[in-house]
Amino acid sequence: MINTRFKLSLRIDNPNTFPITLSSFRYELYGDGNFWADGVEKDLAVVPAEGFAEASINFEMNFIGMKRRLFDDIVAMREVHYRVAGSMELETGMPGVPGFHINFNYSGNSAVIQ
Repeated sequence: MINTRFKLSLRIDNPNTFPITLSSFRYELYGDGNFWADGVEKDLAVVPAEGFAEASINFEMNFIGMKRRLFDDIVAMREVHYRVAGSMELETGMPGVPGFHINFNYSGNSAVIQ
């Protein structure tokens, strides 16, 4: 169990009165302060006006060099502390309304499922 596959599930809220397309999503993911993964996803989701969409990112992680406690927490399916940071490009699809760029940096605790 040195290499493990993970799925990061995202909920993307759109408070705007027009739909948006998440055309580029760059991320770095950390668990308990350890680097887990990074990447770029294209055309990740279309989010309806004043609504939300869910998207998933699949990645592999190597436990070599990680703290034993993190490995034990994942195997035992306990909560882990995470941080995901990066940037995204959003397109409006509306003539005359330009796309926009957003940086993000979120952290919290998440259950390990399955």
